[in-house]
Amino acid sequence: MAILSADLIAQAKYAAAAIVLVMLLFGALFQFGVLAPRSVTRCTLPAGFGCTMQLATDGSNALNLSQGIGAAIRITAIRCTQEATVTFNAADGVSPPRAVANASSAVINGTCLRESSGGTVPAAGMPGDVYSGRIHIQYEYANGSQVNITGEVVLPYGAPPHS
Repeated sequence: MAILSADLIAQAKYAAAAIVLVMLLFGALFQFGVLAPRSVTRCTLPAGFGCTMQLATDGSNALNLSQGIGAAIRITAIRCTQEATVTFNAADGVSPPRAVANASSAVINGTCLRESSGGTVPAAGMPGDVYSGRIHIQYEYANGSQVNITGEVVLPYGAPPHS
């Protein structure tokens, strides 16, 4: 019996050591972000432009737009929507147009929109929900020529944006 008890004790020690080792491994994986949940955030624009965006539960947003296209520009209109193409209207206008020097950035506040049976409405959501859509931007050069660009946004709803 004594030999059997010693074997059981040895097996229990190995099992305890294995459990501790697995716990340490999982702790390390969480610490380094391998097993941690990832934040679903994406704001992409064509080459020469960069963006980050915060989205509040009421659909309001703060867009941090950076540009390095080699010339100063003025942002004249922005629409955050789920529509693939847009025709800008007065509601999309940035007034006064926001100047953005080359190799710099500006924060522009607005509202993301979604389609509903009643038309286009603010894209409200709950914390933890994710908004997926497009960001349409119209800008002009100093000579007045206008350019439209479109990017994609995937944003979690969160705290009210600030500039």
